[in-house]
Amino acid sequence: MCSHSFGIRITCFQNMQEAVCKYTARAAEKLREKQLASFIVMFIQTGILSRKTPM
Repeated sequence: MCSHSFGIRITCFQNMQEAVCKYTARAAEKLREKQLASFIVMFIQTGILSRKTPM
């Protein structure tokens, strides 16, 4: 299991999409190299500390 947090708050969907795509592509590449997984499951959640301010 692996998780990733961004250093800054991302409020633009396009920026989030780009960051998630890059991170997922790199993770999939590493998993394929080592033949460790046959699929990836991903979910996105607002940071626990920013629940007071909706995104």
